[in-house]
Amino acid sequence: MCSSDLPGSNSFNSGGQGGAGYGGRGGRGNTILGGAIYGSETAPIDLGSGGGKDCNSATSGGGALRLYVDGTLTVNGELSANGGTLGGLCYSGGASGGSLWIRAGTLEGSGLLSANGGQSNGFTAGGGGGGRVAIYTCDNDMPLANIQALGGAGYVAGSPGTIF
Repeated sequence: MCSSDLPGSNSFNSGGQGGAGYGGRGGRGNTILGGAIYGSETAPIDLGSGGGKDCNSATSGGGALRLYVDGTLTVNGELSANGGTLGGLCYSGGASGGSLWIRAGTLEGSGLLSANGGQSNGFTAGGGGGGRVAIYTCDNDMPLANIQALGGAGYVAGSPGTIF
């Protein structure tokens, strides 16, 4: 399935596109509304949706990662399922973030877990909604500020996604 086929995207081809939705609603563009919220907050498995397209080009939604670790998961880099941003002169909406579903005995590290929406690439297009992050752990030693599902910037920013 393509990220442009998911419920949070739209298939219009014009300027002022809305951003895609998933965990958070996509931001509206100056002519098209943002995409809808869908999927599970507690068991996220969906891909993010592609942003609204202009010039026959659209952004790709964030991916989906499910990770089970028996012991300690140490994240000092980045695990991300961020939505895309299209460069160039077209006014495409930002794509929504995807999903991270993590189960570990202990979660630690100074890295980043993110399912952020992509920003729009034009001043008339909306930002992508944030994705969904679900973490099941006995001990969380990672700073909460390092776990994100932010909406992307745009004409109207995408809404934040969910962190469970």
